[in-house]
Amino acid sequence: MKKILIGIFVFSSLAFGKLQDGKYYVEAEKATWGWKPFTYIVVKDSKVVEVKHDRKNKEGKNATEDMKYNKSMAKKQGVGIKEAVGRLEKGFMESKNLDKVDSVAGATSTSKEFKVMMKYLLNKAENGKPGSYKISNKDLI
Repeated sequence: MKKILIGIFVFSSLAFGKLQDGKYYVEAEKATWGWKPFTYIVVKDSKVVEVKHDRKNKEGKNATEDMKYNKSMAKKQGVGIKEAVGRLEKGFMESKNLDKVDSVAGATSTSKEFKVMMKYLLNKAENGKPGSYKISNKDLI
């Protein structure tokens, strides 16, 4: 039953209809390795006009702005968080279609977080429920 509900959620999110104007924000319930992923979108005239994905630490600093985080990830994974997030955001803004957003090699977790959170927010925007939300970390795995 859970798989069916997830499938319905994913399908309805990918095939989103008219979006309601507003600001939509979602973050993970808990931080992982000291960083909490979040995504927000701004919808205007039924179109996503702004998208931001990142991770923040307990001080509120974004991972994309943390040089140590970026260098460490780039050394281990071949791509830094800033570059990975930039590709994901650009991919969505150019296509407006999550199916056409390629995952970033070396940033598998970041890519999955982005896609799951975007589907969640697009669903909220389709149903006209702007606001701030929390998503379970287990839904991001």
